[in-house]
Amino acid sequence: LRLWHRRLGHIGLTGIREMHKKKMVDGLDISDLNAFDFVCEGCALSKSHRLPFPKISSSKYKKMDLIAVDLTGPMSVPTWSGNKYALAVIE
Repeated sequence: LRLWHRRLGHIGLTGIREMHKKKMVDGLDISDLNAFDFVCEGCALSKSHRLPFPKISSSKYKKMDLIAVDLTGPMSVPTWSGNKYALAVIE
């Protein structure tokens, strides 16, 4: 059943039972229910979730207290308005 599970795109137990019930697949034997008692590592990893980073409630800086400025240029190709320098300001 592990092979069927992997080859059918990690189909679940319900899907395998449905295929068996509708006789959609030859050679699929689900008489041994203990055969379903396995853990697929790929399925377990895809269902796991990472916790988000904690939100920082307060900051020691207020708006516009800390500013990063970067001046770039001269550029080889000027802008439409003829500028060859760019100023990036990040709060």
